[in-house]
Amino acid sequence: MRILLAKGGLDGHPRGLKILARFLRDAGFEVIYLGMYQPAEMIASAAIQEDPDIIGVSMHSGGHKKVFRKLMKMLADAKCDSAVVAGGIIPRRDYKLLKRLGVRLIFCPRDSMQGKIIPALQELASENKNKDLPKIFSNFSSPAAYCHVIGFTGSGGVGKSSIISALLKHVYSERRVAAIFVDPVAISGGAVLGDRVRAHRPENFKIVTSPNVFMKSLAAKEVWKGVTPETPAVIDAVSNAGFEIIFVETVGAPQYDLGFKDVVDTMVYVITPASGDEIQISKGGAIETADIIVLNKSDQPRSEQFLAVLKKNFPGKPVISTGASLWKNNGIPELWKTIESLKQKPL
Repeated sequence: MRILLAKGGLDGHPRGLKILARFLRDAGFEVIYLGMYQPAEMIASAAIQEDPDIIGVSMHSGGHKKVFRKLMKMLADAKCDSAVVAGGIIPRRDYKLLKRLGVRLIFCPRDSMQGKIIPALQELASENKNKDLPKIFSNFSSPAAYCHVIGFTGSGGVGKSSIISALLKHVYSERRVAAIFVDPVAISGGAVLGDRVRAHRPENFKIVTSPNVFMKSLAAKEVWKGVTPETPAVIDAVSNAGFEIIFVETVGAPQYDLGFKDVVDTMVYVITPASGDEIQISKGGAIETADIIVLNKSDQPRSEQFLAVLKKNFPGKPVISTGASLWKNNGIPELWKTIESLKQKPL
């Protein structure tokens, strides 16, 4: 069961949506989390790419009529048949209008999470099963002449998805670029797939809605070489759809991602100054097989000393310092230049 969650329009109240995401995860859903301030165009773009069973849009600050009118039209034009549900603070007098637009369910703040919302969503998801992957790409162009697959691994929280989002911003205007994000599952079997939220910021409207950009979130119900057994098929599908650059992010267990090198053309290992000391580095793992090592969050204490440790322990490998965020992209141009220099020759 896959559900996409977003705060529509100018809504900047994240707490309720985060609580809902956790409850749905514990109920076994794969939750694709977009975050706040999402206009209809960004929600529709994510829904078309992710192909969820359900699209959930929460509204607090008004504007629901405009958001849902535009969203439902864009989904219909794209032949996206995911079920749309609404929640938050929506006047009851507008329920009939939203239902006429095609909204399947509308929840109010008084509705019980366990007693009403989750059972209703489970039933709706069972009626609206996931579609075949090739259908997602039916409107895209012919296969790329050459596709460069770049993998990112490293522990959780080191900034892999932030770096990928910054690279998307750096190259999307000139190249067709895709990103495949792989997240771990919870004990419940559900998952919060929150990596694309790094790109889904209001200032990135042109990036998220660009035909040059494609993003896909996968839950690792079975971890294989740091990703999932289905990841190579998704890479092939994206390449066949004409995307020249594909970023792939692992679940974030780098000491067990040794096989990830076989999945991608160029492998980037991301680490931060808080990752440990020289003894920790000496334990090895995927960092030994990486083509590029990135020291992210370089504004943290000890970054210069840790950079020197990395260069000492891995001579001959490019070691690049970055401060990747969507506001400060220190080192991103240098990282991209290095990635491009390692690009393999076309097959």
